Amino acid sequence: ASQIIALQERINQMETERAASTEETESSLRRENELLLIATGDLKVNLGDVKASLENTKEQLDAAEKTKSILLEEVQKLQSMLDAQVAHKNDIEQEKLSLTISMTSLQSEIETLRKRELELL
Repeated sequence: ASQIIALQERINQMETERAASTEETESSLRRENELLLIATGDLKVNLGDVKASLENTKEQLDAAEKTKSILLEEVQKLQSMLDAQVAHKNDIEQEKLSLTISMTSLQSEIETLRKRELELL
């Protein structure tokens, strides 16, 4: 009889320990679940921030692309103006050379006429 009582007490003690262990496990799982919910919420907030940042970056890239396009057009206009100025300068240089040649020819003709004039006198 005392062995049965001892066994019964041992069974009761084991059931009490198991119940306490189960309660501890459930409590631990609840805490972990709460932490996971908090972490999931934080991740959702972070994901929202990342999406907003990406959208902002995309808008900045679009604006930069438009600016690049405008600047490229301006560079092309300036290049055309520069090309026209260089062509005009070349025309002036050619005209200058032509006038120099004409002046030299006239100078030579004047000298020839002076020699003839002297010969005639």
